[in-house]
Amino acid sequence: TKGVAEFAHPFAKEGWVFAHNGSVSFNQQMKSRYPNLIDSQIVLEMILSKIRGSQKIYDEMVELITGIVEKEKLSALNFLLTNGRIFICYRFFDESDPENPGYYTLYKKMEKERILIASEPLVGDKSSWQPLELGELMVIEPGLRVRSEILNFNRARR
Repeated sequence: TKGVAEFAHPFAKEGWVFAHNGSVSFNQQMKSRYPNLIDSQIVLEMILSKIRGSQKIYDEMVELITGIVEKEKLSALNFLLTNGRIFICYRFFDESDPENPGYYTLYKKMEKERILIASEPLVGDKSSWQPLELGELMVIEPGLRVRSEILNFNRARR
């Protein structure tokens, strides 16, 4: 059996670092394409294959996230992804479970010279932290250029 350490977040691959909170129950066909990987690792593999060499990372992320959220059974697809230059965060959870809104949280704190992202507001002025909305994708590029929107889906009930 595999050790726990190899399934611990964050995962690093091709210069990217990825952390995911939630579970995605991929269908058997998808799981067979990525043998011996857990759902978070499969999500990372899917992201990397989509954005590798792309100049339109934001658009690629929208397309990929939409496909996962609309087609797969999941508890949440909260994640952080960075290569040290670009930072991508996304928050989505299954609203049918009443515990999910309080568990699958991501917060942002926008400051003049930095942007902080955390699963919970950090110590200090908690009022300056704002939750990412359900379905919010945020991409932060050099120079603190931010592109953010709430993605809407035609999510099938599962």
